[in-house]
Amino acid sequence: MHYLSPFHFIELPGSGQPDKKAILLARKKMLAELELNDGHGIVINGKEVSKNDIIRFFDELQQSADLSYHIAVYEDKVLLKLLEYNILENKEWFVPNPLYTDALFIEWIGPYYATSFAAFAGECYQQLMDKEWMTLLGNPVLMNGYAMETAWTSLEKLIRLDINRLNLAESGRVAEFTKATVKGILDFRRVEMLVLLPVNRFEQVRDELAFTIMKLSIKMFNHVDRKWGLKQVEQAHALAASERMKDVLDDKRVEMETIVSNMRRSGWKPNFIWKSPRLIIIVLILLGRAVTCNMGSNSSNSPRYAPVTFIDSGRQAAQLLADSLSKKPETSSTPLSDSDTKEALRRLINHGH
Repeated sequence: MHYLSPFHFIELPGSGQPDKKAILLARKKMLAELELNDGHGIVINGKEVSKNDIIRFFDELQQSADLSYHIAVYEDKVLLKLLEYNILENKEWFVPNPLYTDALFIEWIGPYYATSFAAFAGECYQQLMDKEWMTLLGNPVLMNGYAMETAWTSLEKLIRLDINRLNLAESGRVAEFTKATVKGILDFRRVEMLVLLPVNRFEQVRDELAFTIMKLSIKMFNHVDRKWGLKQVEQAHALAASERMKDVLDDKRVEMETIVSNMRRSGWKPNFIWKSPRLIIIVLILLGRAVTCNMGSNSSNSPRYAPVTFIDSGRQAAQLLADSLSKKPETSSTPLSDSDTKEALRRLINHGH
């Protein structure tokens, strides 16, 4: 329900109270303009107004309470701009007015305010306008009951769209994932914005979003970027509303930090060997030679085709490379120590040169 100020049609006299004669004259002019437009609606402030809208509007305007409410809105230019254009700049505040806590006034303005609130809040959420968001929530929320729930429901739908996008990213192939696809959803400003919403109304959807972020973070931590995955779990913890969900995220954060800490102490970087295209080529050549030599020396006792070895970690790769460079006929059953592994990699690089 979009708000339309009557003072687009009626001049507000110096007394601050237009009389009924002026209201009836303005009504007559508007209806005449509609007739000249072949009965089609006319556009006011970018919104089309029909004949029924005009009749209802002026009928309500003749009620003294409604007229005083319109005057109060007209005198508050910030509120008027929000209601008519769905615009609110950073740190623009409504004029202090005791009427803004009056139950009858809020019941009257609620449907108008909910329409503008939902539209502007949705824009802030999608465009990460965190300063304007804080200004909107910092002003009096002039709605209650059904009008308020209508605005909250509109905003919750946007949040659930983000949950669906994250679920889609989490269920997809790792190779197809890019941080850019979820960058806006996981922006820290969005987390800060959602925390400002009423907890009793948004606890469930905040917890659902936090849980979805955690699932994606675990996948990214394991397969893409440990630092990034850990950071997102911390973001999810800040977003979570219930203590139960915060405890779950705390446990996951500690688990991730322990893994990272253990890796730092060992000095082992499992993905190191695959970060250099040159090393990958050397690995393949050396493994091919090792397999060929092994087949040649044992051609009478071996099957025609040697079994394929899947290297699932950098440590396994270094073990195989060390054996190949040393020309050992068999690999040792004892895993390489960290110092042995690093030595094998150094020998691999020197051998490539």
